[in-house]
Amino acid sequence: MKKIQTNAEKLITLRRSSLRAAGALKRKAKPRLPARPKSAKIYEVEFYRLIKNALSPYRQAIEDKLLPALPLIIEAYKAQIRFDDAYGEVVSTAFEGIEIGVFISLSDAALETNLLPFTARLADFNKKEFGRQIFSVVGVNPLTTEKYLDPKVKSFIAENIALIKNIPAESKRKLEGKIRRGIESGESLVEITATVKDEIAIVDNRAKLIARDQTNKFLGSLTALRQTELGIEQYVWMTSNDERVRGRPGGKYPDARPSHWSRQGKKFSWDKPPSGGHPGFAIQCRCVAVPVLDKYFE
Repeated sequence: MKKIQTNAEKLITLRRSSLRAAGALKRKAKPRLPARPKSAKIYEVEFYRLIKNALSPYRQAIEDKLLPALPLIIEAYKAQIRFDDAYGEVVSTAFEGIEIGVFISLSDAALETNLLPFTARLADFNKKEFGRQIFSVVGVNPLTTEKYLDPKVKSFIAENIALIKNIPAESKRKLEGKIRRGIESGESLVEITATVKDEIAIVDNRAKLIARDQTNKFLGSLTALRQTELGIEQYVWMTSNDERVRGRPGGKYPDARPSHWSRQGKKFSWDKPPSGGHPGFAIQCRCVAVPVLDKYFE
């Protein structure tokens, strides 16, 4: 009965065939660590623009519907209408205009249409970088059809549709509270207007955070799947080696725990995740898992 090879065994066989063809099988090769994959910053920026464009109708609705309504809302309160039905109607009308403005751009169908091609490009980037790493050490690129990634791709799209849609929903809730508290504390129209405009900046920052965090989480999860599918059991933790690395002495987050800085260059096993998870899994983590390919040199 013919033995069924695992993906790891197939890769070893491919490597040996490649060396045999090159007449190098008899030479004792030394294992080496693949290079760190290229930065995914360009994809973070692309994702941020995608989210920002999706939220553009929300920002526009605030400027077109809510800001012009602020004098009426303040006037209603000062007229001692306070929080009865008439005051509530003024507020509701203003925020209904915002909801109408974002309904189409933030529909599941519209977001999915934009997320699908972006997700495909991001997955292809990860595939090329991982294939380049394997080829640089083993001499072959074993990646072909990867149907096992489909659930992860679908999960990424669904999760980010929910995250993007939640941005204006959460912002709207906070805006209502900020406007109400501003009026109650006697703030002027200028001050309340500034508060509303500040919220637009907060929305923009939230979009940046999601773009950075979700891009790296997705790449980290794809790397984990691709490595384990090939039978790679260990990886070397590699940081971005800059001031934003968690736990770096003298950096932006020197007291962050767990420290990713202290993990630089250390080996970890996929079946035993360290505290906080594998590279790319923690919030805004930009670290990567470089595969350990020692077994292919045995």
